[in-house]
Amino acid sequence: MLFAQPITILLLLLMMAGITRAQDAAGARPPADLSAAHSRHSANQNKQWKIIKAELALTDKQSQQWQTLNTALESSTREILQHNTLTPAQKQELLTKAQQDHEQHIKALLTANQYQQYVQWNAKRLERLRALKRMEDRQLPGRTTPGKN
Repeated sequence: MLFAQPITILLLLLMMAGITRAQDAAGARPPADLSAAHSRHSANQNKQWKIIKAELALTDKQSQQWQTLNTALESSTREILQHNTLTPAQKQELLTKAQQDHEQHIKALLTANQYQQYVQWNAKRLERLRALKRMEDRQLPGRTTPGKN
C-alpha cells in the first residue's frame, strides 16, 4: 500500500499533464494571416467599386482611369505612412494633400452630373462611417453612461 500511493500520484500527474497538453493543442491558434484581412478589405473595395460603377454609369475608359487613380492614391498613402522620419502632423498634411489631389483628378475624370452623384454617394458613405464610429464609441467601457452621445 505504501507503493500504491506514489504510483497513483505519478499516474495522476501524468494524466493531468496529458490533459493540459491536449487543451493547449486544442486552444492553440495559428498565427493571424494578414492575407485574409487583405482579402476582406479587397472584397469590400470590389463591392464599393461595383456600386460606384453602376450608380455613376462609368464608361470603360473612365473605369480604367478611376482604377489607375485609386492605385496611385493607395501607393502614395502607403509610402507616406511608411516614411518614419516624418512627424504625425507632417504625415497627416501629406495624406490630406494626396486626397485633395485625388479628388481633383476624379472631378476632372467625371462629367458634371457624374461628379454630383459621386459627391452625394461619398457624403452618404461618410455619414454611415461616422454613425458606425459613434456606435462603436458608445459600446466602449465608460462610454455608455447616461447623457453621452
